Amino acid sequence: MIADILPAGAVAAESFGPPGDRNLLPAEAAVVVTADPARRAEFAAVLPCGSRPLARLTGRWLASDGLILTAVSVPP
Repeated sequence: MIADILPAGAVAAESFGPPGDRNLLPAEAAVVVTADPARRAEFAAVLPCGSRPLARLTGRWLASDGLILTAVSVPP
């Protein structure tokens, strides 16, 4: 839906439905350590909405090794 209003060359990701149960990285978990469980689940659900478009634009995916993020090639 949001992609329909973006200019050519722009990418987007959307999240519908219930929050996922994605495990957070230590640095991500620290951001919501005092939040209630519903807010933590919501936070985890929207993180891919940032990383997916970035991977599409750059052809690279950020992989985590602890607190260090490194760019790796996006698999076909």
